[in-house]
Amino acid sequence: MPELSGIVVAEQLLSEILEKYADSPLRAEEMEGDLQRFLHLVQRSAMERTAFVAMFNEMVRGKRRSPEWLVAYCMRVLRWPEVREVADAEARNASPATLSEAWDVVTAYGDDWSGSGLFRQVK
Repeated sequence: MPELSGIVVAEQLLSEILEKYADSPLRAEEMEGDLQRFLHLVQRSAMERTAFVAMFNEMVRGKRRSPEWLVAYCMRVLRWPEVREVADAEARNASPATLSEAWDVVTAYGDDWSGSGLFRQVK
């Protein structure tokens, strides 16, 4: 059986995380292991960067459901400029539906990231 692509596995993992934390999106400490697994999957799937950029950007734009902190957590490490550009644009647009997610992502690139006090593995 051929190995599944990273983006396919990411879709499955994303569904699992959303289901696992459906009752409370603000359980950052409990979620960290799952967020870390997702980040490692992305890092191991370098050949699929374009697909992952599209996935993250859909999350930031509110076009794809995502767990609280997932994009910011990953961008804290990955620091992909393509995702930051979209997050900056969403933060400037100040849409109530995407502002919080976008702001979390934008600040993940700097020293004032609000998530740094919530997670042990990614500071």
